[in-house]
Amino acid sequence: MRPERFVAKFHPTVAGYGEYVSGRRDSISWDVVSASMPADPFLSALLRAKWAGDNEAIRALAKMAMVRLWNTQWRTRDGECARKLVLVTVTDWMAPGVCKKCGGRENNGRTVVRTKDKQNPYRTCPTCSGTGTAKPRSGRKMAALIGISEKTWRETWESRHVEIMAMLNTLESRALSILSRNVRSI
Repeated sequence: MRPERFVAKFHPTVAGYGEYVSGRRDSISWDVVSASMPADPFLSALLRAKWAGDNEAIRALAKMAMVRLWNTQWRTRDGECARKLVLVTVTDWMAPGVCKKCGGRENNGRTVVRTKDKQNPYRTCPTCSGTGTAKPRSGRKMAALIGISEKTWRETWESRHVEIMAMLNTLESRALSILSRNVRSI
């Protein structure tokens, strides 16, 4: 079983019911997964926020990310812009490319949204045209979210965004490896 599936056991809809995999009941319970989580609170919050949808972990991750991921060589006079960049980057990293309107849900091979029409309860998502993926935010949109000019975004902040994303991917990989190794050892 993939370690991401272990962490999903913390999700309220899964934790109480036991997960079925390939037609058989999974033998790994949420308490085993809990005991196997990385000891580092940042890595644990990272997994719980992304894979279990834990709202408290999301808030903790956003706070810890600023301290752990902000490179001290990135000089900035505006700490608020730095905080906003980290928050937007963490948010984008947690749900990469998933359409916000339909959530990437499929029905009969197409991404759909529900309608009030009882005869035809689903229709192709108008936001993503049925692909389930979101368009990446433009430089203009990112600059507006952070509160800077588009030029400043391109010259300074965009590279920081890319670097923070890379760090998050590396940390996630490390956390999943630790979790997998710990589950196997129990």
